[in-house]
Parts: sequence; C-alpha cells; structure tokens
Amino acid sequence: MKSSVRQGYRLVRVRRSANATVAGLVSGALALTAVITFSTGQPAAAAEVASAFVPVGPVRLADTRLTPCGCSDPAAATITVDIAGQPGIPEGAVAAAVVITATPVASPGFVTVHPSGAERPLASTLNTRTDRVVANSTIVQLGSDGALAFYRHTPGDLIIDVTGVFVESSQARAGRFVPVTSRRIADTRVGLGGTTGPIGPAGDLPISIPGGVPADATALAVTITSVGDEAPGFVASRRTGDPVRSTSFLNVTGTGGAVAATVILPVSPAGLTLRSHHRGHLVVDLLGWFTGPSAPDSTEGLFVPMTPQRLLDTRTTGVRAWPGGTVEVNPGIVDAAALVTNVTATAADRAGFVTAYPARTPRPGISTLNPALHDHTLANLAITTPSDVGLAYFASSGTDVIVDVTGRFIGVRATATEAQAANSPGRSRVLMVGDSTLAAIPLYARSQSAFLGFDGIVDAASCRRLMRPSCLSNVTGVIPNTAVEAILETPGTIDILVVKAGYNDWFSDFPTEFDAVVRAGRAKGAHTIVWMNFTEEGVDRPRARQAYLENNIDLHWLVTLPQYSDVLLADWRAYVRSAPANWTYDGTHLTEYGSWLATDYISRWIAAIEHRPCPTPWGPDGPVLTPCPKPELIGPVPDVMSLY
Repeated sequence: MKSSVRQGYRLVRVRRSANATVAGLVSGALALTAVITFSTGQPAAAAEVASAFVPVGPVRLADTRLTPCGCSDPAAATITVDIAGQPGIPEGAVAAAVVITATPVASPGFVTVHPSGAERPLASTLNTRTDRVVANSTIVQLGSDGALAFYRHTPGDLIIDVTGVFVESSQARAGRFVPVTSRRIADTRVGLGGTTGPIGPAGDLPISIPGGVPADATALAVTITSVGDEAPGFVASRRTGDPVRSTSFLNVTGTGGAVAATVILPVSPAGLTLRSHHRGHLVVDLLGWFTGPSAPDSTEGLFVPMTPQRLLDTRTTGVRAWPGGTVEVNPGIVDAAALVTNVTATAADRAGFVTAYPARTPRPGISTLNPALHDHTLANLAITTPSDVGLAYFASSGTDVIVDVTGRFIGVRATATEAQAANSPGRSRVLMVGDSTLAAIPLYARSQSAFLGFDGIVDAASCRRLMRPSCLSNVTGVIPNTAVEAILETPGTIDILVVKAGYNDWFSDFPTEFDAVVRAGRAKGAHTIVWMNFTEEGVDRPRARQAYLENNIDLHWLVTLPQYSDVLLADWRAYVRSAPANWTYDGTHLTEYGSWLATDYISRWIAAIEHRPCPTPWGPDGPVLTPCPKPELIGPVPDVMSLY
C-alpha cells in the first residue's frame, strides 16, 4: 500500500484503565508534547481549613486480618477507620497521614482512600497485586465523623498505620511544612550518611537530623528506596530513642529491584531510625521537614486538605511520557509551596523511574517511583513544589502517568527558569537474531518494509545454534556463529533483542542456553528481550517436534522468573497456527508470505512494547490501534502484504 493511502488510516486509541488492560476504543490523535491546564482554576476543596501537623507514633490503627479489625465491616468493599477518636490523636484533626498496606489479591485492583461519608472520587491511592504485598502513603482529609473510608476494588486485606494528623489552625509555630530542593541524605551503597553496606535482616539505619533542619523539627518528608533486596520483607521507622514498632511503610519482594516509598516520619532531636526486615541497601531523599516550637508563628506551610481529585491522566490526554521525556500539568493553584499528590505509573515500557518536580526548573537527581517491568502499574505519594507553570513528570522509560491531588501546603510557588522539556517517542535499535527459520526475511528483503517506527537489524543463519558450536549448513556450506556470538559481535548497542532461534538445539540444556542469550543481549544494552516460541505443528521429525515442545514448556516457565523480568514471551506458535501459507513443507521455515507475516508480527510487538500506534491496521479497512496490542491478542493479519 502506498504511503498516501497509509496516511489516510484512522487512528483509534485503546483506552487503558489504571487497573485494567483494555477498557474500550475511542478516537484520538498522537502528539509529542503534553501541557495540561485546568481552566476551572483551583481544584475544589470540601472546606478551606488550614491545619498544622502533629506527629503520631507511627501507630497501627486497623488490620482486617484480625478480630477485631479496628474498622467497620471488614468484608465490605468499603471499610471505614476512625482516626479522630483514637487514643493519642489530638482534638481538631482534619486530615491524617496514613500508610496503607495491601496483601496479595486474587486479581489486580486498586484502593481509594477518601473522607468518610463523602462520595468516592475518581482517584486511587494504591494498586494491589496478585503476587506481592504492596504499600503506599497518603495525606487525606477526614470525614465529618473523623474517619477515613478505604474502597477495595478487589477483595483483600488492608493494614492501616498513621504517622501523624493535621489539626485545624489559623497559624502555628510547630507543624508547618518547609519544602526543600530534593536532596539525598543517605545511601548505603556509597556510605552517604555514615553507613556502608546492606542493612538487615532486623538491622537499623540511623538517620540524623539533616543539615539545615532545626533540631526541634517534628517530622521529615522523605522518599526511601530499597535497592538490591536479597529476600522479601519490609521497612519500618521510629523516632531515634523510641522502642521498635510493628508498623511498616515499604514492602520488598526479594527480587533486587528498586522499590520506593514517600512518607512523613516523626523524628526526635536525634533523628529517626529505619529498621530493615529484609537485607538490602536503603537510599533516603529529603523532600522537606515540619517545624518545631522554636519556629515563628506563620500561615506558611500549613496544610489545606482537598477532596481527592484527578489532575492528570495521560491515557486520556493521548500523550504519555516517552522514554527520557517529560509531561506537565498546570493545576491552577497559586498559593501552594507544595502539592500532596498520588502519582501512578501504568503501562510502563520497562523498568525505570519517574521524577516529579517543579515544571521548567532543573530536574533533581532523585526518583519518585520505580516501575520494575513491562506494563507495571504502581503508585507513590509525592509532595512536590509547583512552579508558576505547574508540575512536571520525567520518565526514564516510557509510561503513562496519573496524578491525583489531596491537598496543598500554603506558600509560594517556584519560578520557572527553563524551556519546556522534550517529550518524543524516539527510535529504537532492534536486533533480530535467528536461525534458518528466520532466514526468509533477508531472502525476501522487501518484507522488511514492515519495520516501521524503529531501526531493524536481521541476523539469520542456517544451522545456527544458541551457544553450543553450530552445525554445518547444507544450504550455505559454512558453520555459522552462535546466537550468543552474533549478538555480541553486532556493532554498537541495541535497545531491543528479538530471538527466533533454538531449532537446531535438540536435547540441549535449554535453560542454560536461554540464560546465555539473555546475558548477551543485556551486555549489548538491550533493555527488553522478546523470545518467539517454537512452532510444533507440521514438523515432520518426531525428535525435533518433541524438543520444540519441551523448549516451549521451559520458555513459558523461564519468563515468569523474577531474574528474567526483562524477557517477554511472544506466542508466535499460537499466532500462526491457522496460517499454513506461511510454511514450506516442514512447518518451520517461512515462505515469502510467511516472511511478511513475521516482519509485521515483530513490528507490532515492538510497537506494543513501546506503547506506540500499530504500524498499520489489522486489515485494509480497519483503524490503526494505539497503543498497539500484542498481536496474538487479536490474531493473524489477513492479507498482510497488501498493507505495505
């Protein structure tokens, strides 16, 4: 199909929910920058009540696993937890800083925290998972009854801890928030803060009052990141000098990835102490602090709670944060030294991080949250100073970004000093390594016209093996290099590796060879590895057919292991099962039409990984879906050659 016809394709956006994969189809358009302004001005607050922070505990208030649970009906979708009536909570509390922990659930879901008695808002606080315990913090206005409501999209247990409350005050000395330019105050990987080496299990990391913070500060707002955890566990905090507490604010899985939590933690004059109930490194970034009694009376830094409200959702604006890109939102709030938000990354391209900061100011060298794998969804509290043009969200790897606001600290915005940051999809370098089952692509070179939106390199060789010495090809008369060698010998670096090889590795130790190929891809810079599984149907050699079956079983198992979270399984076998025109006599080697189906399939997979539009419609009269779904979710493209 000529380019003039391709330009006439309709672009149809696949709308993704924060907690579902595909929610529906709506028309849209692809753009390269995002600045969203709310023309209605300041988000509405239920009541303009200023308040000062009073540290509490941390104290556990509710646990639905226990009887009594400290909550209303623990089996209901929405439970309420009394805050104001708890022992040790001062009178006049209008909002609370809480940590919500959710145990694994049967299917992915989310938790929304809001004032008791109020309508549940379009906002979320925590994204629950089937495979691990997750936690997040928030600051939320209390209902008129002094309680908070916790809505569970998916049934599961919740644990609620409180680290402080905000008490109504027209002005105050203690309890006012003072934001700072985010800076790192501890990192056990390099000895910053005085401690070097991993902490735990049941190990303590003391954090002194940081320089520039008065000794009588009542609490610190910090982002704490666990890196390189060696076992599942959690991190807790206490004021230095206090006894060990049973609360927690961050949970890790033992997979070694970065997991971050932003939280307000009470401090003593000696600081605070983190206890790691696993073994791993801890990184602490300071966002601000709360004044003590020596501070002057002022309104600056008092907290004004708001009804939770969505500020930004790049799934609906149509412009996500591309790798290395930044999206902005202007909330229209003019008297905020900091906004309290919940930032969610969803449909992430791969492992990376998101940084929230004042728009068009120098970006700090810290992270707000850390997506860990492809299509990961997770949330974290962010206390961010807006500039006079709003808030910015930088993504090291592409992701959709959702921002919900729950309140503001009174004060002066930052001043924008830089131009708007770039946000462009970029162009990946993709290496496709295969044996003779991929050789039709270079043979029918025109099929590579399907490689749209990336730079493709095809390296296919007859008789190639994965890592053992290759066999002598009866087609070329030479012994090719192995897949591992082909990867490592490719000039330059690559972004994505696609593997369609292993058909010559009968009765080998496939998991070992799989690992060698993955390591080679990583060594060349690949952030994502796509492994196309093995076709079995039509293979006329029983020994080979059995080997492909066993390799497929291994493949489906290997990609579930945490050490291979950067490897995605492409179900090529299922995709082409009903397309006999792809094959020559033996059920594995491609015809000319099969080469087009393979290049189109790979191109759609790359678009799906990067959440870009599909390269073409699924048929001559269809729309272009965006983001492109994984091709096996829809099925083979009919008459694929006509699309190019």
